[in-house]
Amino acid sequence: MKQSIHIKNNNKARNGKFRQSVVLLLAACLMCACSNESEYAEPAGTLSLSVQGVYNSGGETVATRAAATTTVISGSIGVFRKADTYYTSASADVKYTCASGKWTRAVGETDSIPLGAQDCRASLYAYYPNNGTISVGADNTVALAARAYADDYDFCYCPLGSATATAGSAVYNYRPGVTFPMKRAYTQLAVKLTRGAGYRGDGSIAAISVKVAETGQYYSTGTQNISTGTYTPGTADINQITYTIPAGTKLAKTDDVLQLGYLLPPGKNGTIEHLILSITADGLITKTKIAVATAAMEAGKCYVLRALLNYDALAGGIEVSDEWDSQTPFNEEPEFIKP
Repeated sequence: MKQSIHIKNNNKARNGKFRQSVVLLLAACLMCACSNESEYAEPAGTLSLSVQGVYNSGGETVATRAAATTTVISGSIGVFRKADTYYTSASADVKYTCASGKWTRAVGETDSIPLGAQDCRASLYAYYPNNGTISVGADNTVALAARAYADDYDFCYCPLGSATATAGSAVYNYRPGVTFPMKRAYTQLAVKLTRGAGYRGDGSIAAISVKVAETGQYYSTGTQNISTGTYTPGTADINQITYTIPAGTKLAKTDDVLQLGYLLPPGKNGTIEHLILSITADGLITKTKIAVATAAMEAGKCYVLRALLNYDALAGGIEVSDEWDSQTPFNEEPEFIKP
């Protein structure tokens, strides 16, 4: 009897140990599952947008020349996240600054752009430069105005649907890195003046202007929506552009170059067949008429009036260039046809 009782108690002990093992195993599994779930869910609502890169696109293909793409390695951008079915509130104008090739939130910027769960896609748009000179309205519009070329006003934007994730097409919590391809909002009308071998003066340049020979005019204002990408023309009332000449500007020797740019809202009102380029050099005014029928004044394109200053004449021509920076010299030699 005692032996029977001893055997029964041993079975109880075994069963108890088995049940304890099962409970411990289930607890371990639950802990593991919770750990995995926590590990999977942790990024939800906690990761912030990471800007991986920004580049400017110089416009569409022109003749045989490919569109230029320039990586932005300095300055700041303003980034927006749209309020939609995924995000009940918007993130507006969060500033990211580039330093040593890396984009980070600007010092003192308290806001961030949080990204939601794995299928919570973020609709983003941005603009450059974010330096206080460009004002983005509550309706996502930026007012464009004609002005002498300046980096501070060389406005670019990336509309909704154009931002690209570092992996895949959608930007969200598990793909927080984004690159912004920027479109230029302005068109540029530049003048490149080169001193010819036959010019005998000192080469002091006092004034340069461009006047429309016909009745058409260029736009002085316009409005660009950075979210939708929609451009709305403003007023076309410019028939003459006067470039700002730095004091003491001189083309002292053959092949010296002066290049000046002017930013204009895209488009032209009416047909403009010719421009009259006027240059005051060494106290003398020289003019030439340049055919510009092909200059459509499209956004992101740079239309360069090239002129060769010689003693006997001022020869000129026009070319659409990918080299947007008004201070960048050209690599190839221009072909001039004297009037």
